[in-house]
This record gives sequence, structure tokens and C-alpha cells, in this order.
Amino acid sequence: MPPRAEAALQRALFVALATAVLLWPLVYNRFPIVYGDSLLYSLTAFTGRSMAFRPSCYPYLIKLIGVFQTVQPVCVVQALLVAVGLEISLRRGAELSWGIAAAVVGGLAVFTTLRWWVSSL
Repeated sequence: MPPRAEAALQRALFVALATAVLLWPLVYNRFPIVYGDSLLYSLTAFTGRSMAFRPSCYPYLIKLIGVFQTVQPVCVVQALLVAVGLEISLRRGAELSWGIAAAVVGGLAVFTTLRWWVSSL
């Protein structure tokens, strides 16, 4: 296998595993974690009316991904974005080995609240 293809495969595997590790609260609950304003974001997404003092881009993400008629894919996309960011910062920025980068992601998933933010609306 060419070195570029092998590196791309390693990156894709890292992102997939990091996404799975970060989504364990979603898998455990079988539904995203919701907060008091989660309904407002959903209403904004499906009615098109903006709510005051709320970010205007997040409801459009919900609407775009909401074609699946469920909200779990929103959390999967959030986890993918975080996993790609971690891959860029840990592997390319800090130039850590795959094992250390995986340990850092595991530590973030266990010892920080990142897993809750990724699994929430």
C-alpha cells in the first residue's frame, strides 16, 4: 500500500474510533442528552423563526441532518467534527504517535465533559 494511502487509512481509522469513543453517552442513553434550550433549537430548525439570543447556525445543522427523522445523526456529526479536530491538533499539530493520541482521546472521553457536549443537542 502506498504511504499516502496508508496514512489516509490511519487517519480515517483514528477519526472513526475517536467518534465511537466520544459517543458512548449517546449509545448508553439511546437518545441525545437534551437541555432546556434543546427544544428551542429544534423549533427554530423546523419553523424557520429565529429565537432571540440563540446561535442562528446550529438550528440549520439540525434541519440539514434532520432529514433522517431523528436527532441522533446530529450528535454523530458533532462527534465527527470533534474527532477530526482532535486528529488535526494531536497528530499534525503536536505530532504525537497514534498510541499517545488514542490515549489522549480516551482520557478526554473518560475524564472530561467533552463526551457529554458531543452527545447533546
